[in-house]
Amino acid sequence: MSSQTILIFSSQITLILLLVIFYLITLLKKIQKRSTKLTSDYHRTLKGIKEGRFQADVIEGIIQNYDLSEDCYYLLGYQQPRQRIPQDFFDKYLVPDYRLFFEQNIWRAIHKKESFDFRAPCKKQIGKELWIRLRGGVFEEGDRLKILGTLSDVDLEQKLHLKQEKDAASFRLIHRAIRIIRWEYRAKENIFYLTQDNENINSFKSEELWNIFPEQDRKRVKNTFEQAFKNGSDLELITQMSMNINEQPNNDWMRIHGYPQENNPNNYLGMAEVITPLIKMKAELQMQHSLFKGIIDNIPLAIFVKEIVGEELRYILWNRAVEKLNDYVNIQQDVGKTDIEIYPKEMADRFILNDKEVIKFGQLKDFGIGQSSNKEKRIVHFYKFPLRDINNSIKYIIGVAEDITEKKKLEEELLQVQKLDAIGKLAGGIAHDFNNMMAGILGTTELLLSDEKDPKKRRYLENTLSLTHKAAELTEQLLTFSRKGVVMMKSLDIHRCIEESLEILHRTINKNIEITTYLKASHSMVYGNENMLMNIFLNLGINARDSMPRGGRLLITSLNKVLDDKERETLKLEKVQKHWICIEFCDEGLGMDETMKEKIFEPFFTTKELGRGTGLGLSTVYGSTLKHSGSILVETSSGQGSCFTLYFPIFDESQNSSRSEYS
Repeated sequence: MSSQTILIFSSQITLILLLVIFYLITLLKKIQKRSTKLTSDYHRTLKGIKEGRFQADVIEGIIQNYDLSEDCYYLLGYQQPRQRIPQDFFDKYLVPDYRLFFEQNIWRAIHKKESFDFRAPCKKQIGKELWIRLRGGVFEEGDRLKILGTLSDVDLEQKLHLKQEKDAASFRLIHRAIRIIRWEYRAKENIFYLTQDNENINSFKSEELWNIFPEQDRKRVKNTFEQAFKNGSDLELITQMSMNINEQPNNDWMRIHGYPQENNPNNYLGMAEVITPLIKMKAELQMQHSLFKGIIDNIPLAIFVKEIVGEELRYILWNRAVEKLNDYVNIQQDVGKTDIEIYPKEMADRFILNDKEVIKFGQLKDFGIGQSSNKEKRIVHFYKFPLRDINNSIKYIIGVAEDITEKKKLEEELLQVQKLDAIGKLAGGIAHDFNNMMAGILGTTELLLSDEKDPKKRRYLENTLSLTHKAAELTEQLLTFSRKGVVMMKSLDIHRCIEESLEILHRTINKNIEITTYLKASHSMVYGNENMLMNIFLNLGINARDSMPRGGRLLITSLNKVLDDKERETLKLEKVQKHWICIEFCDEGLGMDETMKEKIFEPFFTTKELGRGTGLGLSTVYGSTLKHSGSILVETSSGQGSCFTLYFPIFDESQNSSRSEYS
């Protein structure tokens, strides 16, 4: 073979080898690419795996040598599987609250050599929680125990289960709250079917049905049903039912509806809805309303409420005290009316203007003191304030009127007492000094009169002596009014004081005045000062004489009275005693109007002509009566005479017979 031939053959062999190598390289790349794809597909498949296996050894009671399959690692979020895991794997990866639960289930299985199956949340590598299901069993392998099991991803299933449980619990709660029973009456069968949750809970023959209703209400319920069936009309009623629903005893208030079927009018369909909570709520509201109304009606303040409706204010509530102070209002008929519909225009306009003021300023407005709208014209203190709704808008106007008539009277009486006290102190001081000067004038005048022979001068001295005696009497009245010094108090017969006073009056009173006495009180012993009591009766007698310049009759009476707490309160008697003597001085004189009557007991107030009175007579009577724990009233009117009524407590024998009192 020639060298050329050999060269050509070598070249061909080399080319073939190169082609083979190229082919092998190409094939290897294809295999590698396919292998990479298979590995990627495998890993993708592993990522979607929902279950893997695990095993562990139980050595001397300790779980060791955990071995998890590659599927478990991918399930738990690991990209690269590991052959071995820590001994505290489940302690590390299980949610803490479930570790004890895991141990209890595993050790129960080991102890009884039985299977286990439970669920628990564990932590994935990325930190999220995953619900897993652990199933398996304990097996013997030689002298050792081995745990074999599977670990499954049940996260979605468990979450759906928990959501269903939560929804079911909510549904049960709502269902328990609503508790609706459907019922059907089939005329041919003469049977009532009761259903709840599409389950038949009971059925009754027509004659048996009525037993589930209270005995006292059966007749009404039966008549209502039968009347509806007869007329083919809808029915509705509220009653109680006594039966078992879902094995729960039931005695609830029900609202029962029913109507005939369209295609079969003889059959009825209906619903029975439990309304016990509504009934209880209604009863509670009614009780609260009754309580509120009872409180409002018995409050002595006059209270009313107006509701703002558009641009009008309408009355929605009054209490009984309003009627006592207002002759225009009828609390039963005027609810819902406006001021214009109730009051005269002038009065209504004033009230509306007051309401607008309250709304404008949005706070309590005091409208001061005025007169009530009734015949008595009581003195009232009136104010209003707004009430807001949940949106903080003014919705109501509350009006309050307080009757302060008695309060005003007490204030006037207190003022009177303060006046008497102040003037008494002043009068006592003046009278004491004035009395000393009068003593000197009297003594000097009497000495001059005893030596004087000239008739003209004697007449002047006698006039001076007379005027000095009158001044001394005035001084004595001032001292009595001021109640200075020691006053001796003892038990005495008040009738005797009246009789002794009348002996003096008869000598000074005009002959055209007739004095009549009816002293009928069987108990006339009182505890007091004789001179002060006689001074009271003399002043009343002289006051009656001066009011009857043309003559008339003075009637003096006495009688015993038993006064209860209310009467003593009205008379302002402080002494807690039931038995009293009542003495009246009634004349047929000129009388007094209301203005004079209000000032009659004020010091230095007099209705007499100038120079005929000091105005201390009745003030002294008033003060002396109070000193004896008594009370004095006066009834009078112009041209109708006057009647003074005095109350004194009957003497209690348990008291000391006499003692001194300082004032």
